[in-house]
Parts: sequence; C-alpha cells; structure tokens
Amino acid sequence: MTAKGNHYGNRPFTRGHLYKLLSSPIYIGRVPHKAISHRGQHTAIIEKSTWDAVQAKLAENTQGSRSRRRRTKPQTHLLEGLLHTQAGSRFIASSANKGAKRYRYYVEDQAGRTSNLPAARLPAAEIEAAVITGLRGVLADHRALLAHLEAASSVEAPAAVRAASVFQNALANRIDEDLVTKVRQVLRRVTVGHDRLLLSFSIGGLRSVLGIPKATAIWATNEPEADEEFSVAVPYRPARRGRQMKLVLPNAGNGGSIDRSLVTAVVRAWDWAERLKSGEVATMAEICAAEGFTDSYVGQVLPLAFLSPEIVESIISGTHPASLTANRLIWGGRLSAVWSEQTA
Repeated sequence: MTAKGNHYGNRPFTRGHLYKLLSSPIYIGRVPHKAISHRGQHTAIIEKSTWDAVQAKLAENTQGSRSRRRRTKPQTHLLEGLLHTQAGSRFIASSANKGAKRYRYYVEDQAGRTSNLPAARLPAAEIEAAVITGLRGVLADHRALLAHLEAASSVEAPAAVRAASVFQNALANRIDEDLVTKVRQVLRRVTVGHDRLLLSFSIGGLRSVLGIPKATAIWATNEPEADEEFSVAVPYRPARRGRQMKLVLPNAGNGGSIDRSLVTAVVRAWDWAERLKSGEVATMAEICAAEGFTDSYVGQVLPLAFLSPEIVESIISGTHPASLTANRLIWGGRLSAVWSEQTA
C-alpha cells in the first residue's frame, strides 16, 4: 500500500507472468538486456540443462502470434465510373449505413447539371442485377456474339462459345472480385434511359476475357488501334421517388415480394405477341428494330406470352416461388406449350 492508500499486488499470476518468470536467464547466472543476456556476477541457482529443458517446454506450448480481427472489406460498386445519364452526367458510387446494414447507391453527379430536378439516386443492387442480366443475355446469344468478336474460324468459334457459357454460368452466382474485374473489362459504358439501360461493350475486352486472340489487321499502320464496341438495350424503367429512383410496375402494390423483372418480362411478351397477332409487325426482326433488343432476347421472352394463368397470377401477385426468377424463366430452357406441364 502506498502513502496515498493505493493497493498494488495481491493478485493471481497470469499465464504471461509465469512465462516471463520461467524464461528469465537470471536463474542460470545471466543478466538480460534487451534481446541478449550477459554473464552476471551472481551464482546460478539451477543447472543450465534444466533451464534449457524448461525453455524447450515453453516453446512447445507457444500458440503463435495472435492476429487481430480484420474489418470486412467494403463491397465494391460494380458500375463505378461506368454509369451515366442520357444527358452525359455520370453517377458516383455512394453508400449509407442504417444500424448494421449497409445500403449502396449510385448518385447523379451535381457538377455540370442544368436541370432543376434533384439529382437521381439509383439502388445499386437493382441496377447491377439488370446489367448482369443484360451481359448474360449477350453471352447466351452465341451467333451474335461470334459476329461481334469476328470469331468465325473452326478453332476460335467453339472456344469462344465454351468460354462464354462458363462466364455466363459464373455470373448466375455471387459476383466475387474476379468477376467484378472481368465485367468491368468488357463493359465500356452504361447509359440510363427512360425505360432501358444501354450497355456498351468493348470487343477487345470481350476477346480478352474469353481468351480469344486479338484480331490482326491486314495492313499494318502506325496509328493506335481503336477498340471497337457494340451496344445492347436492357429493359429498366426508373421512376423518381424523392431523390431515389425505383422500378415502376403497373398496378403494383406495396407487398415488396413482387419480382419486377419477372412482371416486366411477362408484360413485354404479351405486348410483342399481340403485335405479331394483329399484324402490326410481321417478324421478330421488326420488334428488335423497334425495341432495340437482340433477336435472341426477343425470341426467349416471346414464349412467356403462353404461360398458364396460374403462373401469371402468382407472378403478378408476388406469390410465386423464390426459385422462379427472370433469368430462369427467360434463359432456363424451352417452355412447354401445355399449361399442365408448366411448373413454377
């Protein structure tokens, strides 16, 4: 006890204290100084062999250095730097925390804006899912993809199709850092339109990701080669709610379980089927030209016009199984024309 009345000591030894005592070289007649010990003037009280045996025992029990718990790495914004409005304004990646949950957004940059409307804010998960759906559609349309890549040889074409299928299947799962890198390599720009997204793809980036050698020019020039691109439209209709933009569905309630992508696909299928039936258009090619979609996408969506009333009702009401997604319904395989054979 000190003069001020403070008490010290009278506490049990911890493991660290015991290790410190047992590893001291004072017991063998040496004095420790920093990382080394020197011969002391006092007499050893235990034999060197005994002390060495204790040190060996202590070394066996060492658990190694303890690592601190690492903080979770913030989730990457897939479209950071790629997302723009039709007017040319870019979207900046942003996020907000509410309790333990983190919400990611893309917020329209204020710089250079002339509109009096508040800057748009897009939910990151929704628009990223729409872009991934569009990319998977491009990879699934092998005929158009090979034409864009100019991979017509008997060696390049099968290799490109196999690589595209692997890439497409990988995108159906969780998007990890490796897939983020690949997606950003093939995407040149994403433009948010009134009712769709315009995805601009880098042909050079696609060839690189799919492992297709770079096409060589017939005539060599000293000018730098420009990376060609092509664009694909993906259905996406944002509507402003305050600063945030949401997908809008006709007659949609507030249930929150309605799959907007599914409803959009079914509505488009009905619309296109009615145009063909009424004679407004004669071929799918006319629909593609009018809507800005690939023939593969239109061909996969059109059969949804013949879904059974039970499945359509479950989609509209949001009571369909969670496993029934737009990707599965559009790209999952041939849809039976017999209602009794259709399963959700």
